[in-house]
Amino acid sequence: MLSPQYLLPVHTELVVDLFAGPGGLGEGFAAAFDRSNRSRFRSVVSIERDFFSHQTLLLRHFVRYFPAGEVPEDYYNFLAQRITQEELYAKHPD
Repeated sequence: MLSPQYLLPVHTELVVDLFAGPGGLGEGFAAAFDRSNRSRFRSVVSIERDFFSHQTLLLRHFVRYFPAGEVPEDYYNFLAQRITQEELYAKHPD
């Protein structure tokens, strides 16, 4: 078991993800939590030129905006193709 000094600190670091692809690195940062179960990193920008990777990044950022287990039903409606991505984002503009 690691000593307390090796545990992650309790403040949040900002992440800029260049050449992000579909977000693997960002997903890794998003999965890191401190001792109080708070997110250690916050992605402030991801840059990707591939259209499909960019769309994946947008959707992952949308999902991570909500607390665990509180993703809105509209997200699942989008996945089931009952609403468009534009409608999803319009219903949740923040």
